[in-house]
Amino acid sequence: MIRRALQAAAFFLPPPLNAWAHRLAGAHIARGVFLHPCVLILAREVRIERGARVRFGTFISVRSFRLGQNSRMGYFTIAKGVSDLHIGDACILGPKLLLNCERPIVLDYYCGVGTGSMLYTHGCFLPVTEGARATFAPIHMRPKSWITVGCIVGPGVTIGENSVVMPGSVVLSDVAPNMLVSNRDVRMREIPRILDPRAGDGLEAIAKRIFSAHADWSREYAAAPSTLEGDALRLTDGRRDYRVTIDDGGDITLLTRPGAAARGMWFNLADLTTDSSRHPVKAEFEDYLGRNHGLIFVCRPD
Repeated sequence: MIRRALQAAAFFLPPPLNAWAHRLAGAHIARGVFLHPCVLILAREVRIERGARVRFGTFISVRSFRLGQNSRMGYFTIAKGVSDLHIGDACILGPKLLLNCERPIVLDYYCGVGTGSMLYTHGCFLPVTEGARATFAPIHMRPKSWITVGCIVGPGVTIGENSVVMPGSVVLSDVAPNMLVSNRDVRMREIPRILDPRAGDGLEAIAKRIFSAHADWSREYAAAPSTLEGDALRLTDGRRDYRVTIDDGGDITLLTRPGAAARGMWFNLADLTTDSSRHPVKAEFEDYLGRNHGLIFVCRPD
C-alpha cells in the first residue's frame, strides 16, 4: 500500500521530486533520468537507467517495468497488463502507443515503435464455449528492429533483428531478420544496406559527412553556428570553442574502431558507445546526432 501510494503521489509532483518519490517506493532510478509531470508508473518492480525519459501523460500499470539507458517513451502512451514491459538501451517509443502487457513485451537494444502503434499480447473476446480461440503470447523485438507509424502487432510475434515494419502494417506472424514488411504489397523482402557494418571501413567518411551536415544545420537552427576546420568540427558554447575530431585527440572525439576509447569526451561510431561525462556541449552534440543521424549512444561501463 505504501509503495502504491508513493507511486500515485509521484504523478502530481514536478521533476525531480517525482523521481525521488519512486525511489522511496523502492524503484531503481539512475542519474540523469527525467520523468515529465503527470507520469503514472504503477509496478512492483521499476528500473529506469541513466539518461532515460518518460514524457508527459504516460500511464504504465504492469508487473515490472524496465527502461534502458538513453531510451525514450513518448507522450500519452498507455502500457497495461498483469505481465512485464522491458525496454532495452537506446530505444525510442513514439507518442500515443497502446501496449497490452497480459504477457511480456520485450524490446531489445536499439528498437523503435512509431506513433499510434498497438502491441497486443492477447486476442480474447468471444466466448471459448462457442469455439472461439483465446490466444495469449509475448511480443519480442530483436535488436535494431523498427515498428513504424500506425502498426498493429499481435500476440506471439517476434520481430527479427534489423527488420522494419512499414506504416499501417498488421503483423500476426514472426518476421525474419533483415526484412522489410509491408501489408500494402503483402510480402517481405530483404532490406538493402548502404554500408556493411561488419566491414569497419566507411565510418571515417560518415564522420566527415556528419561534420559537414552539422555545419549546414547549425547555421539555421543552432544558437552558435559550428565551423569546419579541415577534417575537424569546431563547436562553441559562447564562452569557448571545442574541437570535434576523428580518431585523435580533440575535445570531443568520434572513434571509428570497435572497442576504442579516448581521453576526455568521445563517441564511438563503430559500437555506439560513449563516455560517461555529461558536459553541456557534448550533450547538445549527442542530441543532434540522435535527431539528425539516428545515432543513440550507450555509456560504456567505467
